[in-house]
Amino acid sequence: MTVDRELFVWCRGQDDNLGDTVLRRALLDAVRPAGSIHVLVGEGSDSYVAGLDLREEDRAYTSGRQWLLSLYGSALRRRAVLFFNPGEVRLNRQSALVHALLLPAQLLGRSYRLGVALVGSRRLPRAVLAASRRLARVNAYRDVDTSKAYRGRLVPDFAFLLGPDSPRSQDRQYMALTFRSDRPELDDVAAQALTEFARSQGLTLFVYAQVRRDRQAMKALADRLGAEYRDWSDDALHDEFEKTVRSWLSTSRFVASDRLHALVIGATEGAVPVGLIPRHDRKVASHLEAVGLAAATLRSDGRTDSELASGLQAALPLESVLAERCRLARAELNVLLADVRGDIEIGRNRAL
Repeated sequence: MTVDRELFVWCRGQDDNLGDTVLRRALLDAVRPAGSIHVLVGEGSDSYVAGLDLREEDRAYTSGRQWLLSLYGSALRRRAVLFFNPGEVRLNRQSALVHALLLPAQLLGRSYRLGVALVGSRRLPRAVLAASRRLARVNAYRDVDTSKAYRGRLVPDFAFLLGPDSPRSQDRQYMALTFRSDRPELDDVAAQALTEFARSQGLTLFVYAQVRRDRQAMKALADRLGAEYRDWSDDALHDEFEKTVRSWLSTSRFVASDRLHALVIGATEGAVPVGLIPRHDRKVASHLEAVGLAAATLRSDGRTDSELASGLQAALPLESVLAERCRLARAELNVLLADVRGDIEIGRNRAL
């Protein structure tokens, strides 16, 4: 006897962040063939939900309580398959509570933690997470640091699944810049190094905001550099703006940023990612290291102009290997997902 599987996918994210919908849409698209989708979007706006590209047959939940009730109803019927929220998870009391609420569902059915990065070291959340990890069929982490700390499978970020199979190789006239607005602005040395590097490569700089809250800061950066600013307009939904960003990056040779998914989307569109990050930030480096692009990161603060110039020059050889790195990342993710779909099928056939 076989049982139809119901896939409960946790997809809450930052509403104004393009990267949060990109990686979650990639997961949804990849697992959809294994069963019917029940996706928790929480208080996500219409724009955020549009970025997930849900199908007519998918069921979206704005209420976490209703999603949990449906999950447990399905689990009691031995139909539920749980997918934890991909992306960054901060270990705090709130995440401990959520993981504790999901433990019975893990006992009743299959669960998968895929493409997750764990941040924090509080004792109680770690204890709850340890129980959750033991019950999960697969724990696959998207960054080197988490994979080492929790001894899980290392995989690329799910956003590597998206983008063209063969990015355009010509007519790349730009260098794209976008940075977080919750950090000190680029110092004069870094700003000058970027300007000089672009000039030396015959490229035109432009600045854009991939996260809505960065818009004002990125407009100011563009003005400071004398560069073009490309905005995320108020009326552009996530899915529309993603297409726009991809079109921009498909004509760029480089994208410099401290935002992970600006770099990942750029890489999948053929733009060499340059992680320009503060001294104590390991996030970008740890994620790019997972796909063999660790050489693409350099410190943005406390460096001399010559050191930054050398670091930017070190990104040039990545142009010849970028497409292959992205192809291998996508292949590795497809192997993981084939394993997961196969495991779900085994559970489906064994269910009573």
